[in-house]
Amino acid sequence: MGALIMVKVFLKILIFRFLKACRWIRPLPLSLTLRVTNTCNLQCKMCNIWKHNAPSELTLQEYTKIFQSIKGKILWVTFDGGEPFLRDDIDEIVVLAYQYIQPHVINILTNGTLPHIIIDKVSTLAQKCPDTHIIVNISIDGIGQQNDEIRGCSGITERVLQTYYGLKNLSYSNLSIGINTTISKFNVSHIADIIKYCLSLKPDSYVLEIAEQRAEFYNIHDDVRPSLTECLESLDILQRELKQKVFKRYGKIVNILRRHYYTFVKKTLQKKKRIIPCLAGTASARLLPNGDIWCCGVREKPMGNIRYEGYDFKKIWLSECSDRIRKEIQTETCYCTAVNPYYTNRACSIPVLMR
Repeated sequence: MGALIMVKVFLKILIFRFLKACRWIRPLPLSLTLRVTNTCNLQCKMCNIWKHNAPSELTLQEYTKIFQSIKGKILWVTFDGGEPFLRDDIDEIVVLAYQYIQPHVINILTNGTLPHIIIDKVSTLAQKCPDTHIIVNISIDGIGQQNDEIRGCSGITERVLQTYYGLKNLSYSNLSIGINTTISKFNVSHIADIIKYCLSLKPDSYVLEIAEQRAEFYNIHDDVRPSLTECLESLDILQRELKQKVFKRYGKIVNILRRHYYTFVKKTLQKKKRIIPCLAGTASARLLPNGDIWCCGVREKPMGNIRYEGYDFKKIWLSECSDRIRKEIQTETCYCTAVNPYYTNRACSIPVLMR
């Protein structure tokens, strides 16, 4: 399954690069992230989304119209929140995306605190979306009580592990279960133990992301990121541990991509500038619960609101406003280490893919 998907991914990226080179053609993004809700049942120290519930979230009917306007064009679709499984219809939204967009990869991020709901819905999705690879990434930022404290809710670790093992016990060839850890000033002093603990759980994949000040997290004025030295040391520890870890199936491919990711994150942090061109708003985009389309999670600048444009994604994507924002991105000096856009940027580099 993994090898076949990677061949399809490679071909899709080649087509994207060709269309991008044709200046009179504007291809749709390779990666689309859908924040289906701001609602969250936790109060994480490094994120303030839970304080900002969307006043009017996109409905199932609205998502249907949006996906119909995209239809079969996007490679990688991510669902996040808030906590996406707090939406009763999350499985229906994902299935609609599968039917209309036909992504090769569906990625779902969750805090893992709703075991029965998550396990049931993921099992349903694996059956109803047989021709795509589904990745469920569960957040774990500490061991036991420390994870509870960072995530602002006591007693959640037991539920998270129940979810994790319940998902691991599902036997679907198109399903991978990963663990995601955010390095912040709240856990960096214990990061070596956290990494070893998470890897001891034997996830299909493991990712470490650095906490940053981003508009999407409503934490622009919060001090959440560790020092440069702490970040570099943490990434060194992870890279040493990953060398000793053998991943299987799809995780083997993801691990190769992430090894490159961590190397370039270190260079980005050290040089405090972009190491590779940023293709936010060109190769990747975000759709918020209220219908706003952002080029990325750092810039709080909508390309447009899909509700005001007849739920036509292409109309916004091909607009003069979107082109203006893309030009601004190319001339600005901002930089970040966000995982999803970074993968997309790197994937659009043929030399990297050939490695």
